[in-house]
Amino acid sequence: VEYVEDKGLKLMKNLYWDFTSDPHLLVAGGTGGGKTVFLRSILVGLAKIGVVDICDPKRADFVTMADIPAFENRVSFEIEDIIERFENALVIMMSRYDFMRSEMKRLGHKDMKKYSDYGLEPYFLVCDEYNSLIAMLDFKQRDRLESVIGPFLLLGRQAGCFGIIAMQKPAR
Repeated sequence: VEYVEDKGLKLMKNLYWDFTSDPHLLVAGGTGGGKTVFLRSILVGLAKIGVVDICDPKRADFVTMADIPAFENRVSFEIEDIIERFENALVIMMSRYDFMRSEMKRLGHKDMKKYSDYGLEPYFLVCDEYNSLIAMLDFKQRDRLESVIGPFLLLGRQAGCFGIIAMQKPAR
């Protein structure tokens, strides 16, 4: 898996994910279907071009990723840490918009450009086993998570903030 300029992240021969044009990724499949292997592959590719934060509520599949320098202090396993990671992602996104607005004015742009035009690298928030995470939350925790994931996914693209959510049954 590698990033190819003007095409996106190469997932396989002739298949690319252009996250700038098609933001966010839902990875769904049954148990043993290869979701984790797929996620690990794309995470390594994404870490070469941007910043990646990983949430693993199962506390299993991404344990070894925490030992890779690119992911040091970027893998969360505890519920409260995961919620804080989501909240921080929204802060990152809003800070990027503040920076982009100031750069737009400084450079005399009439309209705001995309994140890369202002020298920002992409930021990815990855959450494995999202349905399991939701099932583990109490009402207050769920409200906190839902108050940030919506704006992050709806507003993140132009600021270069992208979500990758993995789950077994997306219909639930």
